[in-house]
Amino acid sequence: MKIPIEEISLALKTYSAAQRVLLALEAEFSSLEADLRKRFESKTARPMLARAQAAERLQSLAFYYYDYLFAKKKLLDTRYGRIGFRVGKPKVIKARGVSWDSAVAALANKSPHLLRTKSELDKARMIALRADADTRSVLADVGLSVVQDEYFYIQEK
Repeated sequence: MKIPIEEISLALKTYSAAQRVLLALEAEFSSLEADLRKRFESKTARPMLARAQAAERLQSLAFYYYDYLFAKKKLLDTRYGRIGFRVGKPKVIKARGVSWDSAVAALANKSPHLLRTKSELDKARMIALRADADTRSVLADVGLSVVQDEYFYIQEK
């Protein structure tokens, strides 16, 4: 079978040329963007400061009047927009001076149903022992295998 090395070389040449043009354009875009940001900096400074001050004022008013404004709903609709509070995900936190290990030990005695024992695959060891026939056999018996993907790449000179 004749391998078309010349065709591959020509396609790589086209790829490299196009890549150089694109990189030059991206550099020009970045330069233009920086110039525009610099040019409009004086125009955007005042509105950005006003927005930050208004956001700070809205937040302080929302906290100050929290019980009145947000007693029934966590949001307030106004003519110009909406402010409100979002409830985050519940999380377990520890008290000052308590370590996670001491909490686990105390729960093991008082409420073991709040603890879980975790069994998980040692994937790093499976990968390290992938050449071992016994390991391959055991993994195959349980429906597992170690694979290594191969990806196509192009590297320019």
